[in-house]
Amino acid sequence: MLLPGQHTPPAGYIDSGTIFNQPFILSFIHLLHPNPATMIAGYSVLVFCAFLAIKASAQTCPSRPGYQWIKQGCRVDIHRSMTLLFDDRINFDDTDPNYLNGLVCRCMDAAITNGRSWFAIESLGMCFTKAGVISSHFSTFPLDPADNCYGPVLQKSNITYNGIPCVGSQFRAYFYNIQVPLASPPIEEPLFSPLEEPLLEEPLLCSKKADIAFYVDVSGSIGQNNLERVIAYILKFLDRFDFAQDKTRVAVVEYDVVPHTKLTLLGSGLASISDIREIVASQIRFSGKSTRTDLALKNAQNLFQREQRSGVPKTLVIITDGRSWYDDTLLNGAIAGIKALGVKTLAVAVGDDSMLELERLQSICETLDNVIKLGEYENLLASADTTLNKLVQTACVL
Repeated sequence: MLLPGQHTPPAGYIDSGTIFNQPFILSFIHLLHPNPATMIAGYSVLVFCAFLAIKASAQTCPSRPGYQWIKQGCRVDIHRSMTLLFDDRINFDDTDPNYLNGLVCRCMDAAITNGRSWFAIESLGMCFTKAGVISSHFSTFPLDPADNCYGPVLQKSNITYNGIPCVGSQFRAYFYNIQVPLASPPIEEPLFSPLEEPLLEEPLLCSKKADIAFYVDVSGSIGQNNLERVIAYILKFLDRFDFAQDKTRVAVVEYDVVPHTKLTLLGSGLASISDIREIVASQIRFSGKSTRTDLALKNAQNLFQREQRSGVPKTLVIITDGRSWYDDTLLNGAIAGIKALGVKTLAVAVGDDSMLELERLQSICETLDNVIKLGEYENLLASADTTLNKLVQTACVL
C-alpha cells in the first residue's frame, strides 16, 4: 500500500498483502472478522506487538541491568531521517514474543552504545536513533494519534501496555525512550520517563521596544530538514516578545549568494503577530546555493540604517552552519558600518569548529561570547530554552 502521492515504496517496504497472508495473521483475522477478504482489503497492520502477555520485567534487558525502555508511540515516515543502527530483516520474526523483546533490547543497547537516549524500530527489525532528547524530537515531529498505532489484528492494550514490545510496520516506526538507573551516569544527557519533564530554564520575556533582524543561511550545506528546525527555532523566539503597540519589530532575510528580504522592520510594525509567524513559516526556503555572508551583512547594515528607531536596541542574529565566500573589503566595511549604528550582532553557529570559521565569526560578533555554538542542528531545538534566553537578554534591555 502506497501513501497518497507516493509512486514507489521506500527501502524496507513490505506489502500489506504479504503480511496478511502469513498463517499466524490469517488465524487472528478469522477470529476477529467473518469475512477475512473484506477485512484485508480495507486495512493494513500499522504496528506489530507481541500477542502473548509478557511480564512487566520485559521493560528491562539483561545486557543493560537497571535500564528500562519506555514506550512512547508511533509516527509515520519521519524516522527515515534518523541514523540506522542495524537492520535485522534476515532474522525478523514477528510471531515470537521473545524475539521481539530481544529486538527491542538490542536496539536499546545499540542506542546507549552510541550515546543516544532513545530509539525507534520499524517493521522487519530496522533500529533507528538520533541525537537529542526525545521530547525535543516530538516537539518538531509529534507522535501520531494512538488510534493510528494499531491494526485490526492487534489489541489496543498491547500498544499502551508497557510490558509488551512493539515494532512499526510498513512506513511507521515505534518509538521508545530510555530510562537510566539512578546509580548510573547519564549516557548523553539526563533522561526521564514520559511522566517526568526535565528541569528547564525559566523563559525570559521581553515587553520593551526592540528591533531584531534574522539573517538565515539557506545555502546547500543546510538541507531542508535542518532549515525546518531553524524556522521552528525562530517561531519559538517570536513567542518571547511583545509585538503589540509597535514594541518589537522583526526583519527576516534569507541569504545564499545574495540576500532575499522576506520581512522588513517597517513591514513588521504594520503586521500582526500571526502574519509575521506565517511569513517565517512559509517564506523561508532552502536554495542549495553557495554562501555570501559578506553580502548579507552589507544588506543588514543598509536595513538598520534605513529603518532604525532612535533609542531602540538593535540586534542582528545570523544563523549559519559554516564557511562562506567573502570579499574582505566588503565584509570589513559592513562590520564597521553595523557597529557604528550601535547594532549588536549575535551568531547561532551550527557545526564543528573546522567548518565554522570561528575567527571570522568573532570578528563579525566582536567576541566569541556572542557566538552560540552548537554541534548539530538536532541540538537547536533541544537547547532552545537556554540559547533563546541569551538572545532575549541581548535583544531586550531587561
